[in-house]
Amino acid sequence: MDDEGLTILWGRRRSSREARRGSRKSRASGLSQISSRARVVCKTGHAEAARSLADELVWSRPEEAYKWYYIGLSQQGYSVGWHDENHSPPYYCGPVGDFRNVAMVSDLVVSLGWERVRQLDEEAAQWMAANGIAPRPWRETR
Repeated sequence: MDDEGLTILWGRRRSSREARRGSRKSRASGLSQISSRARVVCKTGHAEAARSLADELVWSRPEEAYKWYYIGLSQQGYSVGWHDENHSPPYYCGPVGDFRNVAMVSDLVVSLGWERVRQLDEEAAQWMAANGIAPRPWRETR
């Protein structure tokens, strides 16, 4: 992602002194602002922003992180259809190019469980449809 996209997503850099003074409440507010910015950035075609946001949210908000991985990785050509070849919950093993095969996403699938993941898939797909974003074919971005 270019510097402009990162600036839109993250805003200005805070000094280490400002960061130390931040309370939990302000950090939560900051994540909300980042999430709002990421939505704007994703709408303009910055798939890396969605993935970066997911990386930031993975430990604090795993469900939200999973949805951003869905959105970001689908824009990078990964498939999002449910095609488990393992048939052994909670572990998912999809075909080559399935975004759930990415290590961090795979860990989220195990921790969130298949039922919840399927609900999150639907929520992410609905968000993408409502914002006019479609998954990109694997060959287009590889």
